[in-house]
Amino acid sequence: VRDAYGERRIFAEGVVPERVLGGPPTFEPLVAEFAQRPGVHIVGFDLARRADGEMVVLEDNVRTPSGVAYLIAAREAIGEALDCPELTPRRIDSAPDFLAETLRSAAPEGMEEPRVVVVADGESSTAWWEHRVLAKAIGGVAATLERLETAEGRLWLRGDGTREPVDVVYRRTDDPRLTGDGGTLTGLGEAVF
Repeated sequence: VRDAYGERRIFAEGVVPERVLGGPPTFEPLVAEFAQRPGVHIVGFDLARRADGEMVVLEDNVRTPSGVAYLIAAREAIGEALDCPELTPRRIDSAPDFLAETLRSAAPEGMEEPRVVVVADGESSTAWWEHRVLAKAIGGVAATLERLETAEGRLWLRGDGTREPVDVVYRRTDDPRLTGDGGTLTGLGEAVF
């Protein structure tokens, strides 16, 4: 992804045909204007097991992978109800720590405690519960686009009469684009530009 928005060697060397990332919905030209080149920090693989036992990837979702908070909640609920001492499931309660570490690594250099905002669609989203749980677990804030503003060359989170700088945005909105079909900025695009 960094190369696709940078030197573009992946195309020049024939690794990937340029048509694959050449336009919507996979390529976002405005991202090339970001001061920091984008990278893929979080990927959600949809896995399935075939009848022969082989695991296959159905989808590699880099836009808005979800489910980890539901997985942790389900594991806790089942663990409490399950009376089977010989069964020791693999621990997954550290998943929010990995997420927090990953998001912090996306912050500008030298930032010890970056302000992370999980940008979500709010109560209209079926995943709003997960967005709030994950935001709290990683020490961040879940917020809708309406609470963000760009001013003084940076992104801010508005609260009750307050305004805090935002260092990392974890996008969990249904709006995957920065620009619409006509090239105008989407709500997400307006928030980050």
